[in-house]
Amino acid sequence: MTARNEPASAVDRLIRISGALVASAAAALAALVEVFLVPLRFGATQVPLAAATAFLLNWGLAALIVWWTRRPWSVVLPVGIWFAVAVTATMPTTSGSILVLATLNGYLFLLAGTAGGAVAIFTYLRPKYLLKEKR
Repeated sequence: MTARNEPASAVDRLIRISGALVASAAAALAALVEVFLVPLRFGATQVPLAAATAFLLNWGLAALIVWWTRRPWSVVLPVGIWFAVAVTATMPTTSGSILVLATLNGYLFLLAGTAGGAVAIFTYLRPKYLLKEKR
């Protein structure tokens, strides 16, 4: 582990870049798996497993990439990739198929995933005036 003012070694830089790539790929894979969990039902009851998974994985992958790269701004990588995959899944294909439908589970998935990303972004990139103690 190097100090902030010391230049990073080549191995350290390789680990940081590899960590960012792995966390970004995991975000894309997580979003794809969650998209296919959206229509999950037990009998006639919709199960919002995709929403819970989206919130927790967005928050967790954002924390992982910040820990791995030691750069707070890297938090936007997994959140942005997740959001791009999730929004793309709501668009119809040329044959008219839509993966995330306008159902309660679809809305909860998009809302919870976005909320998990927003919490992570706020956690690592909050404005400095919020960190000051009030007197």
